[in-house]
Amino acid sequence: LGEQVVSLDDVQADTVVLATGARPRPLGDALQLRTLDDALELRKRAESSRTATVVGGGFIGCEVTASLTLRGLQVAHVVREDALFAALECPPLSEALHDRYRGHGVDLRLGGSELPAADLVVAGVGVEPNVELARDAGLEVRSGVVVDERFRTAQDGVYAIGDVAEFFDPIYRKHRRIEHWSSAAYHGTTLGKILAGDEDARYDIVSAFFSEQFGRSFKSFGDTAGHDSTELDGDFHDERAVYRFRSGGETIAAVLTGLDDEEESALKDEIRAGAA
Repeated sequence: LGEQVVSLDDVQADTVVLATGARPRPLGDALQLRTLDDALELRKRAESSRTATVVGGGFIGCEVTASLTLRGLQVAHVVREDALFAALECPPLSEALHDRYRGHGVDLRLGGSELPAADLVVAGVGVEPNVELARDAGLEVRSGVVVDERFRTAQDGVYAIGDVAEFFDPIYRKHRRIEHWSSAAYHGTTLGKILAGDEDARYDIVSAFFSEQFGRSFKSFGDTAGHDSTELDGDFHDERAVYRFRSGGETIAAVLTGLDDEEESALKDEIRAGAA
């Protein structure tokens, strides 16, 4: 059908929701993973490949490396930082992941930049939010489209949710932008309640996301920014561990594995109280 260009001036509606998401940062000719078509193409290429190079130490890079390795490919995993999931600032988790990946035969290259030749190259080096439509409409844009805890922009009737939204988090009393599908799903569900007339609905959770590799998963709760100390309970090499981030002696965030639902709920309550 070709590419269509739309501006908010073209939209005749009382309510407009911007859920334009984000696009992957390109890395040469490397395959990116964002859409269903990307996933199908990755599976197709993996079927005819013996070796792969994966770039990026976050969700996409780590999960793609684990998946390709379990499919029998020999994977070189190149990470610019000195640790997997370096952004989480959880060295005990990163160290356990390094051992796990190497134990499965992954050629893990930390602090690397050169990409070894391979049949298949995949890049997971971050995304850029699709803010062009909002910016052209004169909406406030910083790291994303700025909205309040009810996802409202400064323009009446215009909302933004998901990866593109820099929303106000009342628990941490600041604006944040989160790039994870669970956050986008919560945004959409909550905005649905707001548009249906729920006057109390707003962003009001301890943010959480998870990742799984080689049959093991971990979760991250809250926002680590501003912590002044940490505490480890358990060992991420084992089935159970909690790494708490503290500020002024109070827990404001955590990275964890192996907790049951009741324990996770209690930990979120601890974080909510600590961040207040």
